[in-house]
This record gives sequence, C-alpha cells and structure tokens, in this order.
Amino acid sequence: MAEENKVPPAKYIFLMAALLISMMVIGNALAFGSIANEFLKNWNWINMQEMGSRGERVLFSYSQNGSPIVEIDIGIDMKRPYNDTHGVVYWYEDIVLPYRSTLIDALSHLDKAKYVELRIYEIANSSNFETLKDFNVSKYALEIEYGSIGELRYVKSIEGIATNPATMTQWMIYIWNPELKPAPGFQYITYSPDKFEMTHLDSVVLIYDVFGGWPADCCSGGTWEYSSADVGNR
Repeated sequence: MAEENKVPPAKYIFLMAALLISMMVIGNALAFGSIANEFLKNWNWINMQEMGSRGERVLFSYSQNGSPIVEIDIGIDMKRPYNDTHGVVYWYEDIVLPYRSTLIDALSHLDKAKYVELRIYEIANSSNFETLKDFNVSKYALEIEYGSIGELRYVKSIEGIATNPATMTQWMIYIWNPELKPAPGFQYITYSPDKFEMTHLDSVVLIYDVFGGWPADCCSGGTWEYSSADVGNR
C-alpha cells in the first residue's frame, strides 16, 4: 500500500524534533523553561502553516441541542502483542467532544468513544489483519502521563510505555489528511497536542516507535478506509 507525502518538509521537522528531544533531556540544566514557551509557540505556528489544508475542512458539527461539536477517532499503537504471531492496535471510534477541544482533551476522554475497534494484525505482515468491535469501552481505559516543556505538554507515556530520549523512542502523532496532495495520507504532527484543536471527523493515531516510524498498514488503513468521500459521509 502506497502512502505518499509522509512528513512535510522532513528535514526541518526531523531537525526540530531532534532538537526538542535534546532539550527535554538537558532542559533543567540550561533553564530551558524560561524560553520554551515562546520557542514552541513559534514552532507550532510554522507547523500549522504547513498543514494549511486543514482550514478548508468542516470544522465542527452540531449536537441535538445546537452546541458545536466534533466527532473524532483516535488510534493507539503501543506495539502490544495480541499473541505470539499477532499484534493489536486499538481505535477509539466516534468520540464526541465540544468544538475547540484539543488533542489532549480528546485523549482525556477516550471513555466517551462509542466503541473500540481492535485491529489484530500479523506481525510478519501488517497488511493482513482483522477487526473486532467492542462496545464495552471501559475495558480499554488507558493510563496516560504527560510531560511538559515550558507551559506546553506532550505525551510522555501510555500504560507505562514511556518516551526515551536516549534512544529516540517516543510517542509520535499522525493525522489523516484527506486533502493532502497528490493523494490523501497521514501527516506527522509536531504541533503541541495541548494546543492542537481537533476538527470534525479527524482521525489521529499515536504510535510508539523510534523517531521516524510510520503507522503500520493495519493501523493507518488507507484511501480505501479513510478517503475524503468516506470521511465526509461518516
């Protein structure tokens, strides 16, 4: 399955991410906190310009009482084994939140999902997978810990699986962008998750991997699953 345009201006994003990880490690010694907030505000602004196509999307819908809302999906890939030959990725589907909720707001309300979809994939070939739906969402509660740089937070660990700056292993966030050119695809987010506002029908996946890892076929789906037409009519 081909997925193009994985990381826009990759050389800049990888450089900035590597710099950020380094600052996470030595920040206290250099009193980085005093300059972190302004630095990350500028960094966030640059990255949102690179995702300018989001501005053309439907930002929100309305609840029955007329309040603006967003309905989103969040995938969590902890590289967790399902058995000796298969792994599993959890997708929290149809999470309804107030408009202007951030990604961290969404992660804090995974229990609001309509159901959890388990994507059980062959470790040897993640293109081969099956899906199971479970409406007992409470079975899939996750313990999420956040770190902070200045006034901004990032995902530090999920279920005790923690970012390790020494090995460049971390939680990475991707958003499905149906307007990405030349074809729809996942887009790497470097924008701070507690400032990244979700729009209606967003699909986001968090994966734990060495920096530069990419969502597996089982996790990301593809244009057959998240095409702009499908998303628009979900």
